[in-house]
Amino acid sequence: LGESQQTSLLAFPATQRQTPLALSASQRNLRFEFALPAYTRPVRYRHRLLGFSPRWSDWERTPYKEYTNLPPGPYTFEVQSSLGPALAQLSFRLAAPWYRQGWAYLIYACLLLGLGWLAIRYHRWRLRRHQRRLEIEKARELNRQRMANRNEQLQKDISRKNEELARSTMSLLRKNEILLQLKHELVRARKSAGDAFPHQAYRRLQDIIRQHMASEQDWVTFEEHFRQVHDQFFKRLKADYPELTPGDLRLAAYLRLNLSSKEIAPMLNISIRGVENKRYRLRKKMDLQNDDNLIEALMKY
Repeated sequence: LGESQQTSLLAFPATQRQTPLALSASQRNLRFEFALPAYTRPVRYRHRLLGFSPRWSDWERTPYKEYTNLPPGPYTFEVQSSLGPALAQLSFRLAAPWYRQGWAYLIYACLLLGLGWLAIRYHRWRLRRHQRRLEIEKARELNRQRMANRNEQLQKDISRKNEELARSTMSLLRKNEILLQLKHELVRARKSAGDAFPHQAYRRLQDIIRQHMASEQDWVTFEEHFRQVHDQFFKRLKADYPELTPGDLRLAAYLRLNLSSKEIAPMLNISIRGVENKRYRLRKKMDLQNDDNLIEALMKY
């Protein structure tokens, strides 16, 4: 028994070994040489390698047989001569390479289990991450919805407060218009009646009209509605212009609503000319130039 391309050579007699010969995984290319110790006639041989092929070869004179790249496993090489029925046998076991050993398969199994465990962990991590993303997106959506609902409610509140302010302003304007009309009618009636019109009653009616036209309660109601819509107006305006008086702030509030001097006059119980004078003084206190618009300046607050 020889190893092709190797220097080692093993020789065995034509007797059967009790135990199989152990070969390493690198000894996969084998050459079997066989011969009779003595013979007088031409001899032919046939052989077979059990574990590789159970069939006998044809009879031939070649006294050797080569096998290459044998897979791992147990084998028995048998050879027979044409001179007799006797068989020569050699059993051997070709070891598997290290990567096909039992411990290697154990490592492979551990690696597969480890990879499987990592794959499961990765899959669970992706599921948790996806779940967290869904939860975050859901929380964001809920927050957006809450903000939208809050903004919608704020808009409704602002609209309601604007309506209340508008109603309060219109009610105050209407009341002052009626009182101003009554005042004019009273003056006309006194002129028509002359001395026949009771002087004391005339003075008392004039005082009543004047008191209601300049009612402090009207201003309190108006200011309450105004602050609900423009809550920082007075504070910011006073912070920028500390010298403004309560009368200036009241005029500024009316101007912030874009009321005309004619509409403001009865609310302050002064003439239109008086309103114009107050507007002029307010411009001076705010250091506005001639080309600056007073109402636009107040709109910023």
